[in-house]
Amino acid sequence: RMRELAVQASTGTLNSDDNAALDAEFQQLEAEIDRIASSSKWAGSDLFTGSARVFHIGTKATDTLSHTIAKMAAHDLGVDSFGPDGATGGGDDIDADLTDATKAAAMITAVDNAIKLVSTERGKLGALSNRLSSTITNLDQVRVNLSASQGRIEDADFAEETSNLAKGQILQQAATAMLAQANASKQTVLALVR
Repeated sequence: RMRELAVQASTGTLNSDDNAALDAEFQQLEAEIDRIASSSKWAGSDLFTGSARVFHIGTKATDTLSHTIAKMAAHDLGVDSFGPDGATGGGDDIDADLTDATKAAAMITAVDNAIKLVSTERGKLGALSNRLSSTITNLDQVRVNLSASQGRIEDADFAEETSNLAKGQILQQAATAMLAQANASKQTVLALVR
């Protein structure tokens, strides 16, 4: 939207009141960029500070990933009329307004550069997100493999245990049959004695 406003203001066909109205919206969008940059947090930490964030992504203490998210305040993007962090004065003023066609034309380039910086950072974050997704998939596969290995070690071989049961039952039945035969032969001897 800021680029669209700058293009409208740079045509040279608008009067100063029109440019002032466009500039008012432009300044509000600039303030919103600063608000988002200062209020965006993750796990209680500010995101857009230019400081590296370290993420633990594996099972070892050394399995970490570090990523730095660039500063994204309006001044850092080159579209702030108030200098660094909203300060006035000094040599940092960018004169980011749409009050006349010349300034508006310069803002088109500045906004294009800001869009490029934001797109580059979004691309880096997308690549990081894909990397983390790949890491999650890999760790999940490691978990499945470890569970399968544990199962092979701890679980019984069902076929082998079934054959052992059948073998035990056959031996038990044979032993019972032998005892029955041994008792039957004693009964035969007693019947002869009588």
